[in-house]
Amino acid sequence: MTQSPRLISLLIIPSYGMLIAYLMGIEDKIPWKKTLGCPLYSVFKQGLINFQRCVAQSLADNIETIFHLFERAKNVFF
Repeated sequence: MTQSPRLISLLIIPSYGMLIAYLMGIEDKIPWKKTLGCPLYSVFKQGLINFQRCVAQSLADNIETIFHLFERAKNVFF
């Protein structure tokens, strides 16, 4: 842990994963619990569900979807 480039790369990879899951969760409607009147999942959990579904599909569609999400994130954050 004395070499900071390794530590930086160790933190960047999960950060990209969290960003992709969050952006995928924002795009979808989250189902509601009828009895409590609150969302069934969080935005992050819904994004993880969508990401799992996306990984099970073809690779070309996944790459296009991820590039679209990064372009959207670039427009929102920068």
